Amino acid sequence: MARGTKSLMAALLTLAAPFAAGCIDSNLGPGNDTPDSATQIVTDDAGNIITPDAAITDPALIAKQLFDDTVRPIFVASCTACHATPTGGVGPGFLAPDMYASIKAYAGVSFFKPKDPQASRLLTYAQQGTGHAGTALTAAQIPVVRTWIEAEPLAAPSGDGGVIMNPTTTPMTPVVGLNTIDLSPLGAQLTGAQLTFMYERLTSGVYLTQISLKAGPMGLHAFHPLFSVWAPSQQPDTVDTFYKLDLLVAPNTTKLVGGGTVFMAAGMNAQISINFVTLDPSPGAGADAGVLAGGCKNVASFTANARGPLSQSCASCHAGANAGASNAFDLRLINDMAAASQATACAQTRGKINLANIANSILFQRVTPPQATNHPFTFQAAQATTFRNAVTIWATLEP
Repeated sequence: MARGTKSLMAALLTLAAPFAAGCIDSNLGPGNDTPDSATQIVTDDAGNIITPDAAITDPALIAKQLFDDTVRPIFVASCTACHATPTGGVGPGFLAPDMYASIKAYAGVSFFKPKDPQASRLLTYAQQGTGHAGTALTAAQIPVVRTWIEAEPLAAPSGDGGVIMNPTTTPMTPVVGLNTIDLSPLGAQLTGAQLTFMYERLTSGVYLTQISLKAGPMGLHAFHPLFSVWAPSQQPDTVDTFYKLDLLVAPNTTKLVGGGTVFMAAGMNAQISINFVTLDPSPGAGADAGVLAGGCKNVASFTANARGPLSQSCASCHAGANAGASNAFDLRLINDMAAASQATACAQTRGKINLANIANSILFQRVTPPQATNHPFTFQAAQATTFRNAVTIWATLEP
């Protein structure tokens, strides 16, 4: 064991040890199901992780051993009842037989972000007071999981100009009105690629509309864009508005990103950045490729509960009669009952909902008296309550 070894890491492993005994399902798949109690993963004075096997020097392998020895037993005991796949099913199935790989692949940067535990929903949501319906991590388990996430190396960029995992734009200060972000620095074959949006400052945060991706001559494939504000530290979109959105843009064309809107609580001078789980060229994308996956998660409830009030109160402007209104909130398909049309209208509406604080959603702020957003229409108080209650029935079912 190296000189200067810190006692904290050893203490964390000691805390984790009780979870290695019992509740271990050998059918969960490959890996070290029962950690070796003699295994010690410690750090030197510089914070570098040292393993008992001096031959292990690859940061990725070190992180994998740390997961197998300390974190996997916690997840087996506390999380698999709901989150194992295919046998779980109560919650999102991110614990496949190869647990380590499935966690890292499940939902991208907002779910698991190497080096940044506080931006990893895997850790932050499974705690007391977050609304998580299942077993919460204990005070002893939280630092164990945090230590593993901090040890995970960042994904390396592609060296061949192909797929780049988790590329992120440089934080920029938006201006009121149209903003354009050049995406070409994120990949060798992304020349001409851009992300554009309209920016509006509200007293409660920042509001982005008409968010669009423009492809260059090689086309564009974007998976799961995540917006963040920097005020001054990074604060990812708590709603994760474009969760698992998978979008193809044909060469030299432009497509709306999901519902095209994001609202984030932030100060007036906050900067903005965008992370993509994947951003790569797609020269073969057809003009009608569009959204492959993502958007609303409960379209049936949207149609049953939210569609009627939206159609009655919003469609007169937002369903095409007013071009500016439709560009900001496109409900042109609200009365088309085809499944794909309802999914599109639902995705548009979801972009107006703050799932972390539904009552404070921009959809309601715009039309509830006394509103100060310059929206040309405002409900009477009783009408606003009726509208909000109906839409909220659906919104609460959007995870």
